[in-house]
Amino acid sequence: MSDPTPQNLGNHIRLDKPYFFVVAPLLLLGVISAIIGLFKEPFSNIAVLLISLGSIGLFVRARSYAATVQDRVIRTEMRVRLARLLGPENHGRIDALTRQQMVGLRFASDAELPGLVEKVEKENIGSTGAIKKLVTDWQGDHFRV
Repeated sequence: MSDPTPQNLGNHIRLDKPYFFVVAPLLLLGVISAIIGLFKEPFSNIAVLLISLGSIGLFVRARSYAATVQDRVIRTEMRVRLARLLGPENHGRIDALTRQQMVGLRFASDAELPGLVEKVEKENIGSTGAIKKLVTDWQGDHFRV
């Protein structure tokens, strides 16, 4: 399933609206309600507060697990792409790239990727945002988590 809207630096960020605008507020409401309830009936609301705080912890950790797995997949995809595009004589350069650099470079087209890798290495650009700004031929990724 591909999004018909071309992706670029300005619109590539994906926001899971139900996750952030429904689930997160509900969890926060649960915590607020439990805190208020502590003043009325402290003992019966301690369990509610603990469950609410645990749910928020789960909410945050689940997102971080997904992002970590996504970064691992990106790193693997980029290593395969770079091995194909840079040639055997430059495979050592692949290992020198950080996770952030690979994440930033993933949107570059095959034609511009080798030049961007060289620029990123030479100028020691480590920020994903700074690298993404260098991409001129943006290749969208519509299957992100």
